Amino acid sequence: MRKNIIALVVITIFLVFISGKINWAAQDLAAGDHIPPLTLSTPADESQRAYLGISHDKSFLLPDIKAEVLIIEIFSMYCPHCQREAAKINDLYYLMENTPEVKGKIKIIGIGAGNDDYEVKYFKKKYNVPFPLFSDKKFNIHEKLGSVGTPYFFAVRLTGDKSGLILHTKKGGFESPQEFLSTVMKKAALE
Repeated sequence: MRKNIIALVVITIFLVFISGKINWAAQDLAAGDHIPPLTLSTPADESQRAYLGISHDKSFLLPDIKAEVLIIEIFSMYCPHCQREAAKINDLYYLMENTPEVKGKIKIIGIGAGNDDYEVKYFKKKYNVPFPLFSDKKFNIHEKLGSVGTPYFFAVRLTGDKSGLILHTKKGGFESPQEFLSTVMKKAALE
């Protein structure tokens, strides 16, 4: 009897684990999918608002950003991979800003999964992040994006509706900012 109960518990745990994996995989967003509408708080910093091309409203939707393509980095202040990759992501930003073919056409933001405003500001200051970062303390945005690991990147063509078309996704860091930018440019037909 005891062996049957243990076997039943093991099978139940296995089924819960498998069903969780299936549900999680079904939420994965991939190239060709539309990103769900995401509302972000308008940055207090004027230079960050100017970079995004948004007004002084309290919040905005992704398509309000003045760009053709938006790269979204999902990060966490506590993620050692995100900390290690921060310099490369900064290099990507500067590369985009110094490449005439994409300056103003491709922009980047970061969303701190599970991070509050203080944690995001700390990460931004410690790693000298030049682009806007947003907190997602309650994982609301993170869940809408499929509860991906960190770091994770979405390259999204901003469309006229309230969402955007995903052109490319990247799990984990990348070797070369130039290579990543080239991939995004190809998929966005900006070469």
